[in-house]
Amino acid sequence: MAASDSEQIRQTLIRYARACDRRDASLLASCLHSDIEIVLPGLPAMSGPTLAENTVTMLGDMFEATQHRIFQHDATIDGNQARCETYCTATHLFKERRDGKGVIDEWAIRYQDQLVREAHGWVFSRRELIIDWKEERLVNVG
Repeated sequence: MAASDSEQIRQTLIRYARACDRRDASLLASCLHSDIEIVLPGLPAMSGPTLAENTVTMLGDMFEATQHRIFQHDATIDGNQARCETYCTATHLFKERRDGKGVIDEWAIRYQDQLVREAHGWVFSRRELIIDWKEERLVNVG
């Protein structure tokens, strides 16, 4: 039995998160439409053919590690187009240390997504990240 559209979209959400956390530009590109637009708070919209590579490079430059946890998503599907809201926690471990401890920056976020169905499955055509709150804390590392 084929997976439902909602389950296929959930798998796209998971692949995107895994690609960011593993710094896998090829996997990330497989989640993105060729005309993707990504909107982050306080930054100009990002797009273009090198977006996946630029994203994993930026994450690697800024953070020692990241971990995205995906919670509920609500998708409204209309033919080959979908809109989806996804709740997620994004945890970022900075490379710099403070008082010998690692610095975690954790975001409670919601993605406002638009997706399109392609021959190989659902991909993002637009992602907007909304940060509901942030928490910074010191942690023991390694």
